[in-house]
Order: sequence, then C-alpha cells, then structure tokens
Amino acid sequence: DAVAVGVGPGGFTGLRAGLALAAGIAAGRGVPLLGASTGEALAALTPAAPGWQIWAAIDNKRGRLFLERPGHPAIACAEEELPAPEGPVVLVGDAAPQAAARLLARGATVRLAEARLADAVGVGLAAPSAGRAAEPLYVEPPATTSPAPLAG
Repeated sequence: DAVAVGVGPGGFTGLRAGLALAAGIAAGRGVPLLGASTGEALAALTPAAPGWQIWAAIDNKRGRLFLERPGHPAIACAEEELPAPEGPVVLVGDAAPQAAARLLARGATVRLAEARLADAVGVGLAAPSAGRAAEPLYVEPPATTSPAPLAG
C-alpha cells in the first residue's frame, strides 16, 4: 500500500541513500512514500505507561546526541545540555543509557526501554501516523568539508 522510510536524524549519506532507494521503490510500485523519524520509529516499538513521554536519544558520532521529544523539534546537544523533563520519561535510542544517567543524576524520573536502533518494523509502524514528508531530517550541518581546489 505504501513505502515507509526513516528520515533521520542520522548520518548524512545514509539518509540520502535510503531516501533515494525508497523513493525509487515507491515510484516503481506507484504507491505513496511515507516518512518516520528515528525517534518516531523507536517510540512505535516502545509501550509507554500513561503520563510518561518517550524521548529518543541518538549518538550523533560527533560527541553530542540528537534528542527527539514529543511536541519539540529535534535538537543536537551535549549530555550536560539535556533539557529537564516536565514529567516522567522513557528513554530509547543508542545514547539512552548515557542520557538516563545524566537525567537521573539531576533528579528526573527516567526509565530505559529496550529499543536502541530504529528498524524497518518501527519505521513501518510509525510512518502512517507520523504525517511526515519523506525528506531528510537534518539536525546539524553535515560533518564534511569540500575538497581544496586543484592547483593549476
């Protein structure tokens, strides 16, 4: 009925390659292309008790983490810059253990869920209700530099 694709946050090249492949499959099949963020895919795999928010903390591989919270745009921050939760939080994502330790040390009510990496099941579950375009979700500029001009 549709093709679902993860839109990030994540690695610049991986996002672009995955989105291009998904767009080609959707076009070839003549079906809609639906997007889901990494946090939405992880949350779809995680049951949350009433009153608990699901936060996704993903290692950005540059010494910081990407944080996705319901009702807020995704951000990149250092562990010590994590915002204080307004209530109890379930943490998912590969940086969830570090984020949980930091928030617990500040007195927050935090629980770790098992979901660490988004997968096709999570993306497929999240995409139909996410209402997200299948476009890359970039939180930071790419960690690339342009090559120096050739002499000569």
